[in-house]
Order: sequence, then C-alpha cells, then structure tokens
Amino acid sequence: MNFPTANEFDPRKVSACRSVLVEVVHILGDYVDDMAIVGGWVPTLLIEGAAEEHAASMDVDLALNQEKISEEAYATINKILTQHGYLQHTEKNAQFKYFKDVTVEGQNFTIELDLLTGEYGGETGKSRRHESIQDVRALKARGADLVFDRTKTITVTGELPNEGGKDTVTCKIAGVVPFVVMKGIVLARRKKPKDAYDIEYVLRYYPGGVEAIVELISSDLENTLVQEALTNIAQKFESVEHVGPTSVAAFLGIDDKDEQTRIKRRAFETVQAFLSRVKRE
Repeated sequence: MNFPTANEFDPRKVSACRSVLVEVVHILGDYVDDMAIVGGWVPTLLIEGAAEEHAASMDVDLALNQEKISEEAYATINKILTQHGYLQHTEKNAQFKYFKDVTVEGQNFTIELDLLTGEYGGETGKSRRHESIQDVRALKARGADLVFDRTKTITVTGELPNEGGKDTVTCKIAGVVPFVVMKGIVLARRKKPKDAYDIEYVLRYYPGGVEAIVELISSDLENTLVQEALTNIAQKFESVEHVGPTSVAAFLGIDDKDEQTRIKRRAFETVQAFLSRVKRE
C-alpha cells in the first residue's frame, strides 16, 4: 500500500476532513463524554503554536468508550450518522468505517470516519477483533483502553460539510500518553510513514518537551501496553538509519540527501532523548 506524503496531503481534503470531525462531534453531542478523537488529528488539536505546522489527517478516528455506551446508544449512533449522510461500509469486517462526500472549492472528497474501541470489556469479550452491537461495528484498537482516563478537552472551530456554516464544538481528544502508546503499537503492525512522523512531532513539540511527556507517562510504565509501545519505538528508532527516522523523512517528502540526513538525525535524537529519560524513571 502506498501512503501519501505530506506534500500529497491536499489542503482541501484536510479541510473537508476537519469539517467532518466538527460535524460528528456536534451530531453525537449526547455522547461527548464517552467518545474521543484519536489518531492523526491529535497532534494538530493537542499542540498549538508549534514552529512547524502538523500535517493533520485526511480521515477521522473516533474512539468510543465501550464501558459506558449502551447497546441502545450504539444503535442510536448508527442511526444519527446515517441520517446525516454517512454511509457504512457494507463488508462485515469493515463496518466500523463510515464515509461521507464533502465538497470543498468545487472538488468532491470522500472522507472516512472510523469507529474504534478498546480491546477489553464491552459486550463481546476481548478475543474478537470488533465490538459488534446491533448495526454498529467498532474496531478494537490496541491501546485505546488507555484513552478515556487520559483525555484532554478542547474546542474546535470549523466549517460544517457542504456549506453547512461555521461551527464550534467541545470534545475530548486522546492525551499525549495514549496517543504515543497507540502510535507506538502500530509502528510494529503496519509500515505507514506518518505514524513515525506523528510520534516524532509530538515528542518534539509537546509543551514542556519530552520531560513533560516522561512525567506524565512515568506512572504507567508498568502497563503492558505502554511497555509494548516503548519497545516498538525503541526498535524502530534504534539508529539514524532505522525505519523510524527514515519514515519521518519519507513522509515529509524530502528529496535532498543532505536534508534527508538532517531530518533523520533530528528524529533519531528526539526519540532517543525521550527514551533515555524514560529509562531513568
């Protein structure tokens, strides 16, 4: 699978995606306490005023707290999404995906919304890959169990899809610890350059730097999900030439060899600074 580089992130599609994010938070407002934005939008929403603008995302990942959302609520979520023009994927193993067509500057974009849950608890048991309740199937995402005890509440402003007007919503997003954990876990499960980029970006630009993140993660170092993520990150960023730093440069679409070397070195040193401080805890 070919994943887009930062240069291939069409700003119109990113804008369309942001409009879907705002709309979904608005229309599912009754469940705002039990859902959180995760995935590629988190760095954009979590970190303001960084020297380098984050690439954002061209899809939306929404985690649902399966410990709090009832069977009836899942059915209602599906109904609300459908009523607002979101089409559910027809294949059984992909029914956690919804799609909506959004037009920006005369160009139509199909935006994907993925519903995720933690692996543990819920109605179906942890051995299954999906949380299936009535017409909703949410993908069980490793690390998502950490999200709801470690969220940050933010305000997001954007245009609603298809000239629906400007809107401002308040929602939860994954805090820096579950974000790094979820991204660290998928580093070993797929080769998507943006995962490495997202991790390095957050470690570099999070307010207070890696010291602040280490302080937050220190109480979770015995958690097996955290340990798994940190192991993966250490393996993928073991040297300047490892896949982690290489993926950061690849996502940024850098062709100049000297600039590639600089970016890879910066990514390696940023991650190593984080890992070395973690080891001291």
